[in-house]
This record gives sequence, structure tokens and C-alpha cells, in this order.
Amino acid sequence: MDEVFGEENFVSTIAYAKTTGFSGDTLSNVADYLIWFSKKKHILKYRDLYTAKQPGEAGATKYREISSIFALRNSTHDQSRLATSDQLTSQGESSSEQVFPFTGREWTAPKGLHWKTTIEGLVHTAKAERIMEGGASVRYVRCLDDFAATPRTNLWLACISHAFQR
Repeated sequence: MDEVFGEENFVSTIAYAKTTGFSGDTLSNVADYLIWFSKKKHILKYRDLYTAKQPGEAGATKYREISSIFALRNSTHDQSRLATSDQLTSQGESSSEQVFPFTGREWTAPKGLHWKTTIEGLVHTAKAERIMEGGASVRYVRCLDDFAATPRTNLWLACISHAFQR
């Protein structure tokens, strides 16, 4: 395909699981592949594909009812809502000291990390009851219904054969 479209126009190889593929004599083939080239990759238009998150499944294994999260037991959130805690920091040290006052303590990002938002943003997030103490750190409260989808990658394990029939 490189000869037809040019190697600079290669986009991805998508592996997708087949529903059958058992072979008695050799290694079973349980996946097929789509090779994706663009006519002109530099002007390719692409829209992300998403899969709905299902509690307990890939991308949503750590979500649980807010009522079961000790740090949120007195929050005003709907206690049956599904949530998990997430990091409030990203890699890379900040050039200035960023002190975040929360629950009567002053929190700073650990060495080599920085807050994902400004101190003002952290304060607003805390007022919305979206920050909680988690051990020796503060964490973000992420609810499943905030964005109940996960972007697809080039590995399609879920049953997608119906997607090609539309």
C-alpha cells in the first residue's frame, strides 16, 4: 500500500476481534486487520470514535457509588452516583510554589509535579465538592456521568461487526 498511497500517508493498522477463528491444525486467528491510508494525510479530517463506558468494564472498573467513598460520605452529591478519584497533578515541576488551601491544610504538588489547574481553579473545584483527601494527597472526584465514553484506539476487542452493517 505504501507504493500506492505513499508511506507518509499511512494512518493506522486497526486490529479487530472476530467472533470465530478456531483452527484445528495451527494457531487460531481471532483477529482481522484494517490498514488505513489517507490519500493526503496532511489534510485528513478525523473525528474521534467513542465507546460508552459501562460500570465495571474497561475504562470504568474503578467507579463505585459515592456512598461507599469514605471521604465523600457527608457530601451533597447524589450518594448513588458513580465516581472515582483521579490525580490532580501532572508531570513537570512548576516554576512557582503553588499552595492550595483545603480542609484546614496547605497542599503543594509533590516534587517533580504541578497542579493540573490554577490555584483558583482548585478552589472552585473544591467548592463544587470535586476534591477529596486521599491518603497523603488531594484527589479529583470524577463521576462516570461527567463523560461516560472512552475514545477508541486501534485495538477493537468489543463486538463491532454490527458497526460495519450500518
